[in-house]
Amino acid sequence: MTLIEIIVVIVVISLIIPALLATFTQVNLRSVDSEAIVNSLFYAENLMEEMRSRRFDENTESPWTNPANLGLDTSTTGVDGSTQENSTDHANWDDIDDYHGYSDSPAVNYSRLISVEYADLSGTSWVTTAGVSNYKKITVSVTSVFANIGTVSLEMIVSNY
Repeated sequence: MTLIEIIVVIVVISLIIPALLATFTQVNLRSVDSEAIVNSLFYAENLMEEMRSRRFDENTESPWTNPANLGLDTSTTGVDGSTQENSTDHANWDDIDDYHGYSDSPAVNYSRLISVEYADLSGTSWVTTAGVSNYKKITVSVTSVFANIGTVSLEMIVSNY
């Protein structure tokens, strides 16, 4: 191999390496974003499953809780039947709307916020209502510090039936 051929090879390689490194960097960034989205979905689904195991409402039959009073029922006993519900022990919450306004941090760099509202079907979509209905719309929003994914939200409609 001559000196000119060696110089040409070095120039070609020096042009290819930055392009390859840029490609690897983009793949790595997308991988981090995908992992953050999957983690956010896991944290949202985890709390959704917990909420599904709770009753529709504090009252076991209609009339349901007034929309203005959705949230933690500190004047009532929880699932264990003897301990008052409190904001630090959601394992003792007995109905879905106890989670309204609840927020926590399930892991470093992630935070969850829960919203529970009454809903009704309007045409083909669910809308929140100001009054009481037989349906509640649960929204679990998970926010991550990873700027590219923002907030991941899951919604679920539950019924008293």
